[in-house]
Amino acid sequence: MSGSERLRGLYGKRVAVLGDLNLDIIALHRELPGTGSESLAEKVVLRAGGAASNFSIALGALGFTVCPVAAVGTDPFGDFVLSELSSHNVDVSMVQRTPEDSTGICYVAVAGNERTMFTYRGANRLLDLQDSDIHMLTGFDAIHISFYALLEGRQRDSVLRLLGSESVRKIGLITLDLCPPFTRYIDVKLLQALQGLIDVLFLNEQELEGLLGMMGCGSPDEIASRLNAVLVVKRGSMGAVVHFADGTRNVVRSEPIEAVNPTGAGDVLVAGFVAGLLSGLDPVDAAALGSKTAGVAVRSLSWRDFASTLKSTVRL
Repeated sequence: MSGSERLRGLYGKRVAVLGDLNLDIIALHRELPGTGSESLAEKVVLRAGGAASNFSIALGALGFTVCPVAAVGTDPFGDFVLSELSSHNVDVSMVQRTPEDSTGICYVAVAGNERTMFTYRGANRLLDLQDSDIHMLTGFDAIHISFYALLEGRQRDSVLRLLGSESVRKIGLITLDLCPPFTRYIDVKLLQALQGLIDVLFLNEQELEGLLGMMGCGSPDEIASRLNAVLVVKRGSMGAVVHFADGTRNVVRSEPIEAVNPTGAGDVLVAGFVAGLLSGLDPVDAAALGSKTAGVAVRSLSWRDFASTLKSTVRL
């Protein structure tokens, strides 16, 4: 069965996500400083961040039950992240807390439509899934994996064990979103594990170039065919392109908007896409929903503003 055929007629409401939970410090600057100089921020917002937070809050705002599978420290930053997630009806029962390291933290300097991030992953690397956790994940309708969860440490080992388990094949939808450092961490063994297992692969244009070279493929369609998956190339303000293993491609354009904060927009697009698939939409219409959802995210500084606007603009 092809990747696109597996995605027809999907329905479900319970989604787990493996990825990072951070405290994001989002600072708006007129311009970024040069090396050794300083730039004073004009506004700062603290919010739950990291791919797992961004995805969970967006999907939860669309009416789904979302459970991040991640780790935070036993510190006030972890308290803050879990409190904000819970306030947006995100199920944090599978979030582990560890005293071994501090909660991940990310300083996001936003200048115009660009952002520069300085991240310490901290406790994220220490996620330690037991067999009972992996068994519990089979009860979800879908699992989304951010590639950050495959970078290093016990977190990587845990996700590889999940992907190698027989029970994971019982899950109706498995999606994976790459991240900028992936070329330093992916290997042939991991690529082989992904073939035929991942239903949808998300990546941006820079990541696409890296994957084309790594796999020796001449086109995105060839990657889709090799992985037997649907490929969704995120193009920022230009929307997305959906590639199928049979060589067909569909361009999904985003509406022109004035961006305030692009942080997490890619994760939010993925959340909208997954919501669309689990509501019975085909991949192209799901990508359009994802693009529209991301458009709300880039106009919002806080998650409260995002959730409020989303409810009035996006309906499933």
